[in-house]
Amino acid sequence: MKKYSIPICVVILIISMCFCAFSQTPTTYQPIREGIWPYEFTEKDKSLLRDFGLNVGSNAMMYQFNAPKEATELLVRVYQVENNRWQVRDKFGISIGEEREPVDRLSGILSIHRPDQHKMIFRIHNAGLAEFPVTLKEIEGLEGLSWGNDFLDKSWQIQTGREIPIMMLHFNDAGRLTVPNFDRYLKEIPETVYHDEDSYTGNKNLLDILVTVTFNETDQYDNIEIEV
Repeated sequence: MKKYSIPICVVILIISMCFCAFSQTPTTYQPIREGIWPYEFTEKDKSLLRDFGLNVGSNAMMYQFNAPKEATELLVRVYQVENNRWQVRDKFGISIGEEREPVDRLSGILSIHRPDQHKMIFRIHNAGLAEFPVTLKEIEGLEGLSWGNDFLDKSWQIQTGREIPIMMLHFNDAGRLTVPNFDRYLKEIPETVYHDEDSYTGNKNLLDILVTVTFNETDQYDNIEIEV
């Protein structure tokens, strides 16, 4: 019998609970609704998650998505700042292919978990569970860092081919964090990273991370490195 670590068991349990909730309370999950939005946990759910070290909105987040019918690929990009510009450091995702098997639509759950300061785990549930770990080696082993994050906290309409920011994460080892305005990134993802004058302290963050999701049409996007 295989043995699984507690975090994996917990996430699988949570996802199972979510899908059970969908079947029992139709008002919570509406398949005809298109978009991506934060899963609506009850206070009891959040309390249970905290017992397992999962703090919604802090070190964990879960999104429900229902893509337009023409979308067949869900691509996640993880960016970091290099020379004041966003550069892709990781990309991964799932595809149902032009054959649309074993399901005919991208509809499910995307979860983000930071079990440690230097690690992020992405899980996508869409007719199966795919897991993608990302290690932030730049801060691995460092202690006493200041950090802050923002998550997409509203429902967002999906347009195929358009990136949707869902998370920003910042680390600083020399004082106060400089944090860009997350809402600005929902309108447009700027190539150059800048800060508001009233929040800029002169300290440069040790690491800035931006996570986006894109729902693509297979026959319009070639040569994408993606796990199926």
